[in-house]
Amino acid sequence: MTNPLRQLGSCTVCVAMVATLGGCSKSPVESAAVALNAVGRHIMAPLVVEDASQQAHGLIALIDNRPECAIYKMRLREAGRGAPAAGSTQWAIGHAYSDARQAGCVKPQ
Repeated sequence: MTNPLRQLGSCTVCVAMVATLGGCSKSPVESAAVALNAVGRHIMAPLVVEDASQQAHGLIALIDNRPECAIYKMRLREAGRGAPAAGSTQWAIGHAYSDARQAGCVKPQ
């Protein structure tokens, strides 16, 4: 994992370059907004998750290994392929886990 301070330092250089290059064609406020947006995307890139598989995997671990519970694991795996920010993905994950709990397939904690 990269050092966040080092990453921030390199981003500061990027901001200065973008501000210098963009200053000719845009207002200072617009140039700063573009630069800050680029820096934000650069810093947040390692945190972006493409699918909800980690969330689904954590819930799958809480479901029993009995044959009648396999359907709930399968539903969670399928739901985990969706985008984590999508409401439909969270709805599918929540309902699959809730159904597993109602069926008595969730391991006691």
